[in-house]
Amino acid sequence: MNKPQSRLILVVSSIFFIVLLLLGFYSHYHSNNNYLQIIFLNIGQGDATLITTTEGQHILIDCGPPDQAILNALDQQLAWWDRNIDIIIITHDHADHWGGLKAILKKYKVNQIISAQPPQMSTDLTSILDSFSSKGTKITNLYAPAIINLTDGSRLAILWPTQEDIVEQKNINNQSLVIKWQYGQKSFLWTGDLETDAEDKLMARYINQEPINVLKVAHHGSWTATSPQWLNYWQPDLAVISVGINNNLGLPNEITLDRLKRQGISIWRTDIDNRLVIYTDGQALWR
Repeated sequence: MNKPQSRLILVVSSIFFIVLLLLGFYSHYHSNNNYLQIIFLNIGQGDATLITTTEGQHILIDCGPPDQAILNALDQQLAWWDRNIDIIIITHDHADHWGGLKAILKKYKVNQIISAQPPQMSTDLTSILDSFSSKGTKITNLYAPAIINLTDGSRLAILWPTQEDIVEQKNINNQSLVIKWQYGQKSFLWTGDLETDAEDKLMARYINQEPINVLKVAHHGSWTATSPQWLNYWQPDLAVISVGINNNLGLPNEITLDRLKRQGISIWRTDIDNRLVIYTDGQALWR
C-alpha cells in the first residue's frame, strides 16, 4: 500500500470516528430533550435517583452506599464526556444515602449540594462536604417550607423538616428531607427514611389536594414507614422501593408490601426489577 492510500484510509477513518462521536452526542442530548427523565438507580442497599431535565441539568437525590455502585450506575446513564452534576440533594445523614459522594468527588464536577443539616452531623459527611466545598461546590442548607424552581419549569417543594423539626427529631430517619417534585401535571415524592411518627406530623400540616404519580417508598420498604394513612394521603399510582438483593435486613418488609397491595398500588423493586426509567412531558408519563 502506497503513502497516498495510507493517508486516505487514515482520513476516512478519522472522519468516520468523528461522525460517530457527533451522532452519539446528538442522540444523548437531543433524543429526549422534550421530556423530564427520572431514573431510580439500582445501586444495591441504598437510595439514588438521577433526574435529567429538558434543559440537560443532572440532579441526584441521594447517591447510594459508600462503594463504586453509584459510579457504575452513572456510567450506564451518562455519556463518557458528561462529567457535570448540577445538584445533589442528600436526604439525611445515613451513609446508604450519601456514601457515594466520595466516589463522585473523584470523577464529577458538582455545582451544588443541598441538605438539611442537623445540629450534629457525622464527621464523615462533614469531611466529604468540606472536600466538595474546597473544589468550588456550593453547600446549601435548606429546610421546610422551601421551593426550588428549575429553569425547565420543575417545582421542588421541600415539605419536611423545618429547622425546629430537625432539632426536635433525635431519630436521624425523621430528619429526612421530603421532596415533592412537580412537573406540569405529574408529581413525584421522595421521602428518605422518614418513619410513621414524622409522617403523621407532616400530614397534619398540609392539605394534599391531588394524588401523586410516583412515591419513592421510605426506608427501603421498612414496616416503620409508609403507613396506610400515608398511602391514603398521597394515593400514588406507583411505589418504588430501592433495596439490595438478598439484603440481611429483610427488606422490603412483607407488612409494607401488603399495605401497598391492599391500596392497589403498583410496586417496582430495584432488587427484582432493576432500575426504573420514567419519562414525562408534564402531561403523560411513560416507563
